[in-house]
Amino acid sequence: MLARNERTRFMPQRHRPRNIFPALRENKVPVARRVFHRDARDRLPRARYKPAPMSRLLSIFTPLLLLASAAAEQPKVVAGSRRDEPFVELARLTPPIAVELRYATARNLVKRPIYPSGARCLVRASVAERLVVAQAWLRRNADAGTQLKIWDGYRPAWAHRILWSRLPNKEYLRDPKLGGSLHTWGVCADATLCDARGRELRMPSNFDEFTPAARTHYDGRDKDVRRHLRWLQQAMSAGGFLVVQDEWWHFVARDFEAFGPGDIPLAAPRKR
Repeated sequence: MLARNERTRFMPQRHRPRNIFPALRENKVPVARRVFHRDARDRLPRARYKPAPMSRLLSIFTPLLLLASAAAEQPKVVAGSRRDEPFVELARLTPPIAVELRYATARNLVKRPIYPSGARCLVRASVAERLVVAQAWLRRNADAGTQLKIWDGYRPAWAHRILWSRLPNKEYLRDPKLGGSLHTWGVCADATLCDARGRELRMPSNFDEFTPAARTHYDGRDKDVRRHLRWLQQAMSAGGFLVVQDEWWHFVARDFEAFGPGDIPLAAPRKR
């Protein structure tokens, strides 16, 4: 069970406490027309507000109420109830999902391969089903050929300890002594988008770039990056994943508490 402050990292972005008015202004939704005028007595500016039409307010807040209602109807998760759910290899799905295990290359935090040669990308069976749902969402709503590419799935505890030794920062990694990463449970996916040829689409930052640029909320001006990130987040949310605040590529199954740590080899068993 995660502490309250740790749960916040896995909260869907739409449920995070935040000032709603900057977001509404960003989306050009007029909440109120503010008019300043001078007061004849003190000559100080004083604001007079003209409320926006009720229909506009309802269009803003009704979806929020529906989301809150849907969240309340979610079935209760029993901790550990799916601990024994099997792992599956994403490359064996039909149709397959693109995979590039970054920890099997030097393009990661430690700048060298961590995973052994022939490592498989593994996740829990139900997590694989959710990735298929996210992939289907992209086919319906994104540009033709846009698809998921998975950078990491199940991560053994020994691999997480290597990452922790390089970056012992609780903001980005969980202390192995406190249970380690949810990647070890097989309930996470580090994901991006690519085109039909496997070429990655532009995103806010590189993988394992633990800087403000990697945060879930994109503040930049690149319209393509904003659109790609929105596609990824909406697809993964449709599949049943939570967004993580500090890493735009990191997604966690909503019912992660129902699972537990796994201990299986990354490499495929040798045939006798």
